[in-house]
Amino acid sequence: MDYRIAAVVPALLLLASTTMAQEFKARPADASQVERPKAFSAKGLAFEYPGNWSEISHEQVEGSSCYDVYLEADKAELEVLGLDAHVLACESADAPDLQEYVDYLVTTTQTQDGGQYGRTEILTREYGKHELLAARYQDKAERADPLHGRHLVMAGSAACGEGWTCYAYTQSLQANEPMAGKAFALILDTVKYAPASE
Repeated sequence: MDYRIAAVVPALLLLASTTMAQEFKARPADASQVERPKAFSAKGLAFEYPGNWSEISHEQVEGSSCYDVYLEADKAELEVLGLDAHVLACESADAPDLQEYVDYLVTTTQTQDGGQYGRTEILTREYGKHELLAARYQDKAERADPLHGRHLVMAGSAACGEGWTCYAYTQSLQANEPMAGKAFALILDTVKYAPASE
């Protein structure tokens, strides 16, 4: 074996990986297709959502009155940050206050991740005619990463039928807030729920 070649190969691999890292720049999900929406309709729940999102699943939440739709923003390219969201319809009598719900989502997310987080900052954000709550917090282990280390829980709610409240929420990254906010304004503007009587 030519050890001169063996010594050159790792150096070339390191150069290639460094070049790829410099070229690979993660960026937020695309907000361009809010104006060209898709329509969801099933089990009495109907709403519009961005044209570059996909419906992943929809189902009754076990042991509750709530019906859940899981959506995901399309990733046309690898460097686009992932963004998923839920639309949840619940009987208003059982529906939590929005602040309580955001607190619950933050606690659930942080417990599941098992990370070390800084102080949670909760802000009111206006998108369209809706006020959304955005909870922001920093992962202490990823302070040097301005994208992946800054987390976001954002949610909004609206009356969506007689005796029903609908939520739109995401557990994502702060960089995705503008896309999520525009999408939630669209969803909350159009969401209606009228489940069939059994």
